Amino acid sequence: MKNINYLLMCLLFSKGGKLMVIKHSYSEYSHFEATDQYFVNDDQLYFAHLNRLVWSFVSGAGDGATKDDITESRFYVVNNQPILCLEKKFTIIKNAKDNPTPDNVPNKVVACKPINGLLKDFKPLVSFKDKANKDCLEK
Repeated sequence: MKNINYLLMCLLFSKGGKLMVIKHSYSEYSHFEATDQYFVNDDQLYFAHLNRLVWSFVSGAGDGATKDDITESRFYVVNNQPILCLEKKFTIIKNAKDNPTPDNVPNKVVACKPINGLLKDFKPLVSFKDKANKDCLEK
């Protein structure tokens, strides 16, 4: 996890004492937000959904108009290796009438890259389930 100016929230969801989902949300500085969802079976990652939002002011639009550039990435994982990777990118402009509906933006199959960074972020989060004094919120 990055050591920059950020806000952090982590929720662990379990069923019958077995960890099922980790939801990790954070923001760095004031123009970036992220929510990572890790789906787990026997403490092993099998699916990750990463949502990244970077906002900026719209040049020449006046009235402090902003745009959100959103990237959603999905990773299907077997034995810590990605087997299918999907991506969806779209932009939402404040007060625009023709913004895309996120659910209607299609995913594109993209070439899977090594997920070492993803696993590096995942492993400390999954370890919170075993700590008596949790720094994460548990539900």
